Amino acid sequence: MSLLTCNYCGSIEHNDLFEAESHNKNYKISICNHCSLVCLNPIPSRKDLDLFYSNSYNYDDFLSNKDYLKNRAKLHVKYIQKFKTKGKLLEIGCMYGFFMKEAQNHGFEVYGLEKSSMAAEYGRKELGLNIHSSDLADAKFKKNFFDVIYMSHVIEHISDPHGELKKIFNLLKPEGVLILRCPNFSSLAVRIMQQRWSWLCPPEHIYQFTSITLSNMLISAGFKIKSKKTSGGDKIYLRYLGVEFFNYLPIKKIKKIEFRAKIDNHPNHWSQKFLLGAYKILYPVIKLMHFMGLGQELIIVAEKEKVENILI
Repeated sequence: MSLLTCNYCGSIEHNDLFEAESHNKNYKISICNHCSLVCLNPIPSRKDLDLFYSNSYNYDDFLSNKDYLKNRAKLHVKYIQKFKTKGKLLEIGCMYGFFMKEAQNHGFEVYGLEKSSMAAEYGRKELGLNIHSSDLADAKFKKNFFDVIYMSHVIEHISDPHGELKKIFNLLKPEGVLILRCPNFSSLAVRIMQQRWSWLCPPEHIYQFTSITLSNMLISAGFKIKSKKTSGGDKIYLRYLGVEFFNYLPIKKIKKIEFRAKIDNHPNHWSQKFLLGAYKILYPVIKLMHFMGLGQELIIVAEKEKVENILI
């Protein structure tokens, strides 16, 4: 039994699920006995996280896949247009701004928040975007200002996700929507891989959500759930499946590291082509998996109703 205060329900009763190794360290993953929210135990301090992001997090890894990110942005904007087709849009954790640029091209008035000063500067200089080098706590946006707030694989990085959702609720206009994408801890991949699941990613992924735990947190913050589904996650993460396969082979560790480096630098590596081919062949099965909510990526759309019925 571990002592840890749950970010959602406030319980201190948790059970340890397993330990996951990352960056040559072991991190304990725990689950709340009352609401089933999963998180790192202990929660990393702000100082430790700032140190990690400045020394270990590779932002260049994303920029090297620029064409892929642009194509993905087109798909994500198309999905958002099912709920909103115009208005003020804020992306929290916008990185280099490729999604923002695509949304701008489709008529949205875009704003961005990005903690990496390097990534934010790229978006400002190369794409001409309005990006603040800060997080939501330091931004000075007005209440009831945005029609859309978009967070793609950000909520799991935040040390106080429940508090963040309450702030987001205040920033949205009535009938404004929040679109969240994050790893799905109730996916089939988690059940098979457990502590070796590629999207555990400690210490940067502090929390792991399921459809139930994230929906409960959104409702508690005042939102109404409009849509939720799962996807396979970005195809860029197929490379991690190749890496995991090699990790199981009885070969020298240096060979495993060299293989990872090859995949990082060559997105069209034979292993990736093989995995993509298998993905296409198995698509009917994968489609059924998503119907059952077992895909790797969770996508939830929540709405701020006209009547604000909770106290913030």
